[in-house]
Amino acid sequence: MKIDGLMFKYAAMLEQIDPDLADIWGNNHDHARKSKLDVTPDLVANFAAFEMGGLGFEFGNDFPDRKTIPDERPRPVLADPDFDAAYGARIQEILPRSIRHLSRFPFTDPIQVAELLRWDGIAGGRSVAVRLETGPVRVSHHTLRVAWRAYEMRAHHGAWPKSLLEIGGGHGRFVRDVALCAPDATLYYSDLPFNLLVAAGYLARKFPGQVNLIWTREDRFKPEARITLIAPWRLGELPENVEICCNFLSFQHMSAANLGYYSTILEDRKVGALFHMNRNKALHGGETDLDQAPFNRCFEPVFDKEISGFVRANRRGGPPDDTTAVSTRLQYLRRRSG
Repeated sequence: MKIDGLMFKYAAMLEQIDPDLADIWGNNHDHARKSKLDVTPDLVANFAAFEMGGLGFEFGNDFPDRKTIPDERPRPVLADPDFDAAYGARIQEILPRSIRHLSRFPFTDPIQVAELLRWDGIAGGRSVAVRLETGPVRVSHHTLRVAWRAYEMRAHHGAWPKSLLEIGGGHGRFVRDVALCAPDATLYYSDLPFNLLVAAGYLARKFPGQVNLIWTREDRFKPEARITLIAPWRLGELPENVEICCNFLSFQHMSAANLGYYSTILEDRKVGALFHMNRNKALHGGETDLDQAPFNRCFEPVFDKEISGFVRANRRGGPPDDTTAVSTRLQYLRRRSG
């Protein structure tokens, strides 16, 4: 896919947003912020040279003094000796933990592990050279943080799925990881327009000739496509009986209308399972508590684990000592029978 062609389709997609769903996307803070970005061909073609939040590249709590920098807008990755040293030290600290997590599965393959950890030079900003059991490889803070997700999904699902949908997939790294581990799988990805654009640029370079775009009313599904990137308002055309849907840290930001829309899609298209990691409590206006998510009406939990937690002071007018326990939960849910 040539960048100019992607940019043309991106503009056409924005013009064709379903007006009946405009309120859902228009009220999404992430979409509102990204729709104002100056999106250039250079940005899409050279995303490895930028750092930006909202695509899976947030530095989180590891580098609090830089947390807001990548969240505002794409910024070039510039040499910074002090930060580069801190970044490299943090990589060395979390690398053993990432390897241990990936090594605990009975199906672990050292060559796959190296690929899951590898920074591929297409997206993701800074990287550091390390040595693994299989040889030298460049990794990033992001690749170490997310490499476990594909293996964890496969462990709970019982096998690599033949078909998978990811909602809210950022720049496409999870789809890339599943595609590497499950070469026979048919993969679907859906996100808001800017993320779709970046993911298309990324995945088309990783899997040339294997990516199909369903962004405009003229686009059609291709049975032979290995990876299909779908605008959210066209998810109603998703083939039935996709084995599993995955979501990482984006359901937690959605309104009841957002979650209701996606839950209806999962129910109507007979998606078989849901694997996700999200915060259980709303922290910001417009978000929805996890136990109130509409997808609970058609899926029942098989696995539910708290993987991190904290106590938040009540900021909604309650007494000063009123607090809320917040946790990030990892859940595998199966479609309810009947």
